[in-house]
Amino acid sequence: MSVCAYIIITAIIVFKIVCHGGDNSKNKYSTIKMPTINVNRSVLEKLIGKKLSEKALAERINYLGLSVEEIGEDEISIEVEPNRPDMLSEQGLGRALASFVGNKPGLREYSAKSSGQKCFVQKGMEKIRPYTACCIVRNLKLDDDKIKEIIDVQEKLHITFCRRRKKAAIGIYPCEKIKFPIYLKSDQPDRIVFRPLEFPKEINARQILSQHPAGREYAHLVENLDRYAYFSDSEAKVLSFTPIINSHLTGKITEETKEAFIEVSGFDLNICRMVLNILVTAISDMGGRIESMEVVYPDKKIRTPDLSFKKMKVELDYVNKKLGLDLKEKDLKALLAKMGFGYQDRIALIPCYRADIIHQIDLVEDIAIAYGFENFVPKIPNKATIGQESPIEVFKSKIANLLVGLNTFEVSTYHISSKEKETVFMECEKDVVELANALTIDYNILRTWILPSLMQVLKDNLHNEYPQEIFEIGYAFEKDEAEDTGVREDSHLAFISCAKDTDYTRARQVMDYLFSSIGLCYEVKEDDLPSFIPGRSGRIFVENIEVGILGELHPKVLGNFSVGMPASGFEVNLDRLFSIFAQEDELFIDEGVFLLSREIKEKFPLLLLATETIKEVKIKNKEEAHEVIKKKLIDKWKGAKNIEENKELLQYRVFHEKLGLTDVASAAEAIIKRYLSLGKFPDINSAVDAGNIASVEELTSIGLFDLDKISGKIKVRFARDGDEYLPYGQKNNQKIKPGRIILEDDDRIFAVVGYKDSQKTSVDLSTKNLLIVTWGEEGKDEKKMERVLRRVRELLEQKQ
Repeated sequence: MSVCAYIIITAIIVFKIVCHGGDNSKNKYSTIKMPTINVNRSVLEKLIGKKLSEKALAERINYLGLSVEEIGEDEISIEVEPNRPDMLSEQGLGRALASFVGNKPGLREYSAKSSGQKCFVQKGMEKIRPYTACCIVRNLKLDDDKIKEIIDVQEKLHITFCRRRKKAAIGIYPCEKIKFPIYLKSDQPDRIVFRPLEFPKEINARQILSQHPAGREYAHLVENLDRYAYFSDSEAKVLSFTPIINSHLTGKITEETKEAFIEVSGFDLNICRMVLNILVTAISDMGGRIESMEVVYPDKKIRTPDLSFKKMKVELDYVNKKLGLDLKEKDLKALLAKMGFGYQDRIALIPCYRADIIHQIDLVEDIAIAYGFENFVPKIPNKATIGQESPIEVFKSKIANLLVGLNTFEVSTYHISSKEKETVFMECEKDVVELANALTIDYNILRTWILPSLMQVLKDNLHNEYPQEIFEIGYAFEKDEAEDTGVREDSHLAFISCAKDTDYTRARQVMDYLFSSIGLCYEVKEDDLPSFIPGRSGRIFVENIEVGILGELHPKVLGNFSVGMPASGFEVNLDRLFSIFAQEDELFIDEGVFLLSREIKEKFPLLLLATETIKEVKIKNKEEAHEVIKKKLIDKWKGAKNIEENKELLQYRVFHEKLGLTDVASAAEAIIKRYLSLGKFPDINSAVDAGNIASVEELTSIGLFDLDKISGKIKVRFARDGDEYLPYGQKNNQKIKPGRIILEDDDRIFAVVGYKDSQKTSVDLSTKNLLIVTWGEEGKDEKKMERVLRRVRELLEQKQ
């Protein structure tokens, strides 16, 4: 058994920025340290249901993806990864460990009866704080330790899953001090007056932002808002100024609190629901009884929390393929139970508190953990290979190092983004690739460009000093019907400079430095592009190929991202740029007639190409000697059945499929199926007829080209985005699917291996010199390839 694929771990937290080089002593950006929880060892062991040795406890916790920092006699210090926010409490961690060690395996189910209470959301909250999920928890038995634990998990959720209260904020209130129903409203800051938590007097919301510690810390979350959101009860008592601070009078739980109202407010209802689920299931495990509430919006009503389990299809073949195992269905069920899941009829039942299960691969990760990484047996591959860094990755590293040399910072952001951010905020229109089952409005598309992501980074770092110059090298995605998935991904580079004196010139200076350093000349053709100031933007061209855009960001764009400084930048398609930058001796192997792409050699090491050149041929419309041979071939295949099962055709079909030619038959098979089985033979001219005869006789593929129409050496490479050619018999150029093997001379692409050849190099009655190309698999097809080339020559010489 061997692990055959990397397990994709779904990350929940977004890191603001990752630094690459530059002056570290002046590094203004920092990553968020993973949250650490201190749990009572005896309480944890009680939740697990058994006592474990210190070694076993540390081992089990580490296998769950957490990091044990220290195990003491009474307390354990654990660093919790952000993809498992449900384990930020003793109850959540104990619940996971109880399943993992086999003491309480399977799905934990929770329920919530209706409380009969309501929360009303005021109209016009869309841009302030539009959503809330809330409930009531009764039967609380609190002491100092439990209160501390509830507050601790609340803050850990704020830091991680809620992204420092930006995505969501949690409020907990003693029911005995408030009167239902509850209202989520907005008002002018000066009119929201109450005593904030642990503050000596009443002040208004605007004063809270400057006088209260929490107000100063989170003031940036409400900047540029004319109205602030707050919760109040039916007697108009303020419960909290969300997402900043609770009221001291109505928002502080104590040991006397027996019932609590809990709300989660934010900009994404799905996140609010999940945060509430994580929190209340932990409180339920402390003995609390959860009761749901009706949330009344201006246009709808919902009930929260929803503690029912989710369903996700889990395919046994998929799991075994990814993990290199041979699990049976009963094994799958047991391993899922070990990670706290249920299983019924090939469906995994996912508990309401698991925020990290988004795709089937996430289940595969948990199955691998349950199986035990220590149980995977390493296996030496049966192929000897020599690894080396991909040329495009070397190129990217060079670009990154050049920009770091300018004291800019490299950032890393998600490949998924927001449609609003990519279009509305950037004041442009884009045909975006939308996610089918997006969980949040902030991440509902595959990004089409990187500049919006960099603008978001600037927005998240308004509190840091200027100038801020950042760049990112990553992937962008576009719709493309030529791709199997309908989506093409390209490597992009984006750069932004943001400072008081930044303008179009600064972006050009960085561009000049970058291109001169890699030895390429470029030009910018002025164009009034959306997102940029008219007259201060353009398209970037290298050797007449468009590779990117450049300009000074429009003030409307800056305003949409709340950036108060000018900004300019550029975005470049690195795949296109690399194809121009790369030298032949770096990318191609000289094999005489051909310059063979190293990429093709690495991917298809057994691909064999052979050629024959015939000079001074005389081509006719028809050669009588060929007609006799054609008739024999027609008689052999006419009305033939089970062509698909022909041993030789099947063997060659397998080779074709290795080359990715799964959607087209080989030339010989296509002729047999399309013509010979129907009693015909394709008639073009004597040269092409000779090629078709030889192809059918040997059941292999060949291509015939007018040698005089080919300029320079022939490159054999993979097609790239934007490649196109004019197929024989067509009037207009057609795009070539990236990844197809193509033949290209100094002027044009003239063939796509396995498909139609180009009209530009086609063989006709005026052809004097002929190039024949055939291909096969090394070690199997050499003799067949020699025969087919020799046969074409014989047929052509026979007629002369």
